[in-house]
Amino acid sequence: MMTRARKLWDRLAQAKIQLPLLPAYEQTRLSWAKLARSYDDVPDVFRDLLATVTHDAGGLPYTVLTPTFQGFLRRPNEKLICTYDDEIWVMEKVQNRAMSTCCRAGEIHSVETGSILLKGWITLKGPDSSGVVSSSTLQFNAVTESLFTPIVKTVRPRPDTSSGVDHSAEMDKFNCLAQTNFKFMNYARRTIIPGEKVIHFVLQPEVRADAPRLFGRSWWGTIHPAHLTVLTDKELILIRDEAGVRWNPDAKHGGIWTYIPLDKIAATSSAEADDGLITVSIHLPGNDRVDALFSAWREKEVSHLVSQVESLTR
Repeated sequence: MMTRARKLWDRLAQAKIQLPLLPAYEQTRLSWAKLARSYDDVPDVFRDLLATVTHDAGGLPYTVLTPTFQGFLRRPNEKLICTYDDEIWVMEKVQNRAMSTCCRAGEIHSVETGSILLKGWITLKGPDSSGVVSSSTLQFNAVTESLFTPIVKTVRPRPDTSSGVDHSAEMDKFNCLAQTNFKFMNYARRTIIPGEKVIHFVLQPEVRADAPRLFGRSWWGTIHPAHLTVLTDKELILIRDEAGVRWNPDAKHGGIWTYIPLDKIAATSSAEADDGLITVSIHLPGNDRVDALFSAWREKEVSHLVSQVESLTR
């Protein structure tokens, strides 16, 4: 018995246990996106390609770096996003090489930004330089979400204070949501751009589709998250909770925004799903589409929303 114990002790003594070299807060900082202020801040793998994009103009365009970080559930590649003239470039490090995708800001047909607790991301969809619709996603710690605001602003409508639209009055249109979903009310108010006119909006509360019950209780089941669909005179905005399941209460801590320019909407359609919900589909270029689920009792509101979208996109 003593011999076995001795052997076990010797193995533990010889084992190479790697302890974290950095404290927890420093490890968390490794997941932060970073603003590159000069070419010295740009990793070597991207530097030559970035100089080619800017035609060696000398100045560095607005550039944000997203790291590869083992704290993510799925470790992403190191990426870079920058705006130059009317173009948005996304570069990715793949096996020590830089791969790039370029879209003109005016041709991007949807932008999704998400922030759930510390998980943040941005997804751009649009035709690349060859005309093929591509999708680029960058992940980062949500603490650094503000670094991507200038990127989103290049795609969304520009503020227009000379339009005669009372911005305060447009934001106040969402005050009626204070009792039903205070979070979405605030999200909608801060999302509307000065000069943008709110045409219609529909709030859909969370819908739970329970699985078969066990011992008199449903232990799991799909949750269709709450969402707010906002139609303005310039874009369609979808604000939603993260899709979750019953044991994931964190799905409600944050939100996901999708911005779709009206001139990129090819068509709209609605259909009744098998579970009695109504699916509204927003059809975009390249056979892409965005779906939103609504309860059947909101049929009149949904029909009005679809007709309003169609009238603005004809």
